[in-house]
Amino acid sequence: MAQNSPNQPFHMTTTSDGDGLPLAAKEVVITGKVEDMGGFLDFYEDYFEYSRHDFLSRFQEPFLMQNCGFIPANALVGFLHKLVAHYLGTEDEPPFNINVWSLKETSLMGGPATLSIGRSADNDVVIHAKRVSKCHAMLLRPTDRWMISDNHSTNGTIILGERIEPDKPHPLGSGCEVNFGHGVSLNFVEAGDMHNVLQQIRGLIEKAKSE
Repeated sequence: MAQNSPNQPFHMTTTSDGDGLPLAAKEVVITGKVEDMGGFLDFYEDYFEYSRHDFLSRFQEPFLMQNCGFIPANALVGFLHKLVAHYLGTEDEPPFNINVWSLKETSLMGGPATLSIGRSADNDVVIHAKRVSKCHAMLLRPTDRWMISDNHSTNGTIILGERIEPDKPHPLGSGCEVNFGHGVSLNFVEAGDMHNVLQQIRGLIEKAKSE
């Protein structure tokens, strides 16, 4: 998926299992070189007022989001409307929860970086899930673009429904969904695009309040 420009709406991709059910149906615990931001609504409350400059000073690295598999491709606007309705109290329950983690301590922004992902505690990003291999994959940033490489994992690394070949880095567009072992589905979101999402929600809320 190509990276979105600052003026384009941000869309997330999604995949499903053989029965058409979302792969991100279960919440997962992630630890290591990540900052747990909690649920998306709480994250929004904490950071929607940040200017772009302040937000990117606070978050220089990308985010991981889980449970985005519930969002069909190109349907983020509909989801935002549901989120706004919950925020304003016109819906009792949010459409679903989205968990947010911020990557941290990778490198200076724009420089080379390598992060290991897997089930073992010595990985940079630890995913506590049985179908994830001990050292499942690597997040790489050889230049100014993030990539992912499968590390001969047992159950594979899947992007856009296709299992990628081991040891062959695959580019990650912002919003791209990566599935680890047909068990854990995470969306990779650049910090600038995350700020765009927060501002879209803010705009919808302000418009709803003025009507």
